[in-house]
Amino acid sequence: MAEIIEVHQTSNIGLDLLDSHGGTYNSNLEIIDDEVGSVKTRATNLEAHFPDAGKLVTGICTASADYATAVGNSTTASGFGATAQGSHTLASGMCSHAEGSDTQAIAGDSHAEGNGAVASGSGSHAEGKSSQASKIASHAEGNSTAASGNYSHAEGSNTVASGSCSHAEGYSTTASKDYAHAEGCETTASGSYAHAEGLGTVANHASQHVFGEYNVVDDSSAAATSRGNFAEIVGNGANSHKLSNARTLDWSGNERLAGGLTLGMGTADEVTITPAQLKALLALLS
Repeated sequence: MAEIIEVHQTSNIGLDLLDSHGGTYNSNLEIIDDEVGSVKTRATNLEAHFPDAGKLVTGICTASADYATAVGNSTTASGFGATAQGSHTLASGMCSHAEGSDTQAIAGDSHAEGNGAVASGSGSHAEGKSSQASKIASHAEGNSTAASGNYSHAEGSNTVASGSCSHAEGYSTTASKDYAHAEGCETTASGSYAHAEGLGTVANHASQHVFGEYNVVDDSSAAATSRGNFAEIVGNGANSHKLSNARTLDWSGNERLAGGLTLGMGTADEVTITPAQLKALLALLS
């Protein structure tokens, strides 16, 4: 017995396409055909609903899985319960959603939106232009960002969050170790739990905090997953070729300053002592 498929006409092209593949229709626009397959889910300027499989196709698109929805131009929803809309989008993961232009939601429960965004990690979300979320529950947003660590987040432009639970934001920042955070411009957090912020700073050992501009990197031979020489570094370098530090604080609480020290700032007892003055004072005391 032939199956009955409800079809709503949006142009004669769509009905002609169905008719050319053996379908017939009556004045109520019911399409009667023995085959409910790829022909019905590959339609031109047509809106077709397939009650038996929950498929919906509108435009030049393909919905090839049960309960899938494809809308727009050259969109494909090939995952169970997936939705593809816009232009040249692909939703191939189960219950995935791709929208915009040239986006891909490949993994289950993933979501890609914008232009050229790809969500290939389970439960991931990629949005913006050419962003990529490739690991479990990762999130990439902005321009050419990459969240390639599980549960990572990359945002801004040209940022990379490759450590598990890492976060990179701003411009051209990288958080490459687990739980690391890089923000600002061209900063790198390459130590576990490290935080780099500002301009051109590098935090390369565990739990290290570096801020300011263009710091001298901690030269400890310890692994990036272990403590280095310093817990905190303040960089005051001029550029990537002229690195310097304004202050360092080691794990024993010892602090080193490049300049002088002011005590009682803003009070009547305010006093500033320079390295040269302190050196002279210590010489007298000795």
